Amino acid sequence: MKPQGRTPIFWLAAVSLFYFVCAGLRAIYRPMWYDELVTWHISRLPTIGAMWAAICSGVDQEMPLTHLMVRFSHVLFGDGNLATRLPMLIGFWIMLLCIYRFLSRRVTWPFALLGLLFPMLTYMWPYSFEGRAYGIALAGVGIALVSWQNAADDRARPWSLIGITFGLLVVLSTQATLAVVGIPFALGEAVRTYDRRRIDWPVWCAFAASCPIVAIYPLVRAAVKHFTFPGMQPGIQRFPVFYDQALLPAIFPMLVAVGIACWVNRREKRVELEQAVLPRYEAALLIGFLLTPLPFFVAGRLSNQFVFFPRYGMLAMIGLAGWLAVFAFRVSAGSARAAMAMVLTVFLWLVAARGKEAFATAHDPDSTWRDDWQVLAQALSKGPPVVVSSNEVFLEGDHYFSADLASHLYWVTADPEVARRHDWLPFADFFTVNDAKTFPLHAQVTSWKEFGARTQPFYLYTDTQHQWFYEVLPSQGWRLTEQSVNDGWIMYLVEREKQ
Repeated sequence: MKPQGRTPIFWLAAVSLFYFVCAGLRAIYRPMWYDELVTWHISRLPTIGAMWAAICSGVDQEMPLTHLMVRFSHVLFGDGNLATRLPMLIGFWIMLLCIYRFLSRRVTWPFALLGLLFPMLTYMWPYSFEGRAYGIALAGVGIALVSWQNAADDRARPWSLIGITFGLLVVLSTQATLAVVGIPFALGEAVRTYDRRRIDWPVWCAFAASCPIVAIYPLVRAAVKHFTFPGMQPGIQRFPVFYDQALLPAIFPMLVAVGIACWVNRREKRVELEQAVLPRYEAALLIGFLLTPLPFFVAGRLSNQFVFFPRYGMLAMIGLAGWLAVFAFRVSAGSARAAMAMVLTVFLWLVAARGKEAFATAHDPDSTWRDDWQVLAQALSKGPPVVVSSNEVFLEGDHYFSADLASHLYWVTADPEVARRHDWLPFADFFTVNDAKTFPLHAQVTSWKEFGARTQPFYLYTDTQHQWFYEVLPSQGWRLTEQSVNDGWIMYLVEREKQ
């Protein structure tokens, strides 16, 4: 279905302007957290070879394309927050446009626009301005999605086949966990093959042409393949819980939008659509997107090397965006009035909620981070070493504090027998030691054996989740005196017990 007139272009321009203002402000002003700083540091290493060596050493588990894109952005625009996040910002926007393009072939443009808006309602929104692989990978998914549809419809077949390979190659070159992108495309093409009663070999070859890049996965994972996470694997019963958490931000505005659409359209005569909105193979593809989180839950039952974070399942939101548009189209019998009521409601809610968030947080990110960690800054300014129990705070502190203050900040690795009793501790020690070896940090990394041999007092800044200090310090003659408590974090002055 082809949109007519300039109205769709106006709406796409308006949504794009809103997106780049709100997400762009967040990209500029939100302080970078640990994972983003790892991307930032790797991208600033002196050579491409040094970047590859850092990735293979286990510093980061993302594929090289992410860091290459950020490096290129740094060359053009400097190494600030916006330049670091710009490839992801553009990538997420490309995904939104591709969702619209895919849907506009099957439903009228207002319903396609509703599908475009939906991901911005969900938990996907922060990943549009996060300096990690997801925004870039989602662009690849969108390109492959539109290219596959074009190839199936015999539109510009050579370019469509190239687009399939290119899009999937982008995904596989950024984030290994998103290799589950193969599920929807394989399922959709398998159903298409069944319906046609013959195999479309060029399409399958286009899929296969993107796969050799996975040969680098073992090289990237070699340094961390021995790590396990016992007790942290989600069971299959957690699969529905993922959807509950992912959709929570979208439930209220969507209910309001549906309610308003029903009220606006209450007097319009209902007409049943006689034909299916989607070809069966495209319906299968959207179902495949919904299933992409499932392998993580299954793998977690088979091995304790697998964990699941909600961001690993974000491809499911593309499937939901598609089904939302199709369902709304069918239920309303393609009513443009109902569609525009929902689009206006969702868009105004996004402008209000995301706009308020963007402008309210538009403060200097360095100052914002230091204000959030004032207690830590005050302790560092007093002179004695300050040990932190979070490797995230350690790397962020090195970045946001002055070189002089950061030089008093310490990460202390635990003795091996202690580390074995704490699931995440070996993992955190491994990454932090590698960070210190690879990046030009001012903060200090040392072992407890060396640090604990000192007799001078020091500060310990910890939360209740990191228990090994409470286990070791008293047993080795150290006294902890609480200095302050702030948002679950406790500052202790640690001194030798008087003999």
